[in-house]
Amino acid sequence: HSACAMGEWVRLRGLPFSASEGDVAAWFADAPGGGMAVTRVIFLFNNSGRKSGEAFVQLQEHMAAMAAQVLNHKHMGQRYVEVFVSSEEEAAMGTSAPMQHMQHMPAAVA
Repeated sequence: HSACAMGEWVRLRGLPFSASEGDVAAWFADAPGGGMAVTRVIFLFNNSGRKSGEAFVQLQEHMAAMAAQVLNHKHMGQRYVEVFVSSEEEAAMGTSAPMQHMQHMPAAVA
């Protein structure tokens, strides 16, 4: 499994529940030492369907470690956000976690 040019992922924890994709993108664009372009934002939800304050963010290649370095514990609104280097696999697992009880059903994947 080679690392393809799909970009890199970070995991955010402690996001304001009101944060939108645009807010997250603006937060990365505002990063100290030069803005970072966000490719994709995936919010995680708790069992009652509300945002959990966590998200996976896809960045351009070679940006995850820098993002974790310069943005960890930086504030978004009133909250400080933790930033961890992540992976596409972790993002896929994280976003399917609340659906675990449905995993054994036949998948209708094209």
